[in-house]
Amino acid sequence: MTASAALDVSVVPRRSFVLVAASGEIDLATCGELRDELDQLWNAGWEDIVLDLRQVSFMDSTGAHMLLRNHRRAEDAGVRFSIIDGTGPVARLLQLIAMDGVLVRAAPDRLDESE
Repeated sequence: MTASAALDVSVVPRRSFVLVAASGEIDLATCGELRDELDQLWNAGWEDIVLDLRQVSFMDSTGAHMLLRNHRRAEDAGVRFSIIDGTGPVARLLQLIAMDGVLVRAAPDRLDESE
């Protein structure tokens, strides 16, 4: 299975933030695709990135490290990086590794903001 078959990443610019929605699996084989997309958005000057992980069916420690890296990058630059993890496997992993209190959460209704 190729990385693109196991992970789908879509980017939707909004007025005040950019939404990145991931679906599928985030692991060693696929994490680079999501990491590269986020790097491109930071480098393009976006100051508010919301990563929607509700459709992620699996995430390993590689994905958790990528989330922490982006969290720190945002903190260091004085910009915003937040996630929506719902109640699925991502939320369970973050709780298990005690990162659930570290990352900034965006409310799912934030996605309803006008474009």
